[in-house]
Amino acid sequence: MTTSRGLPAHRDMAKVGDMLNAASSETVAQQAAQLLATRPEQDWRLSDLAELVHLSASQLGRAFKRELGTSPMQYLTRVRAHRLAHLLLETDLPIGAAMSQVGWRSRGHAARHFTAVMGVSPSTYRKAAPEQDSARSNLCAPPSKTPS
Repeated sequence: MTTSRGLPAHRDMAKVGDMLNAASSETVAQQAAQLLATRPEQDWRLSDLAELVHLSASQLGRAFKRELGTSPMQYLTRVRAHRLAHLLLETDLPIGAAMSQVGWRSRGHAARHFTAVMGVSPSTYRKAAPEQDSARSNLCAPPSKTPS
């Protein structure tokens, strides 16, 4: 059962808590990044993410930016773009279905963000895939942490 925004229902939040407790040696920003990376399909709100790591939204934003060099929502956009890139190369899913699978609800919104991250539209990316076999691993690599 999920809430209307796609977040786990209350009883599933215990699983998220267990995951965070298991990663207690990680910083709060790393824990938040892990949540975004493992569940990019969710309809994340900064306030929901902050609540899960027991910070205010502004505190989380500052910690995330300081440690990872980007905001949590920009990080999520990069995670989704790279996951979409992987799906476009490795599956025959229609582009709209692949966009939904990584958490984007609007095809136009997804295309704009994908293009901003990857440099080309999703359809161009998929069409160019056979020509880019040697570059696939670089293009589909998950976003890396950037030093601050």
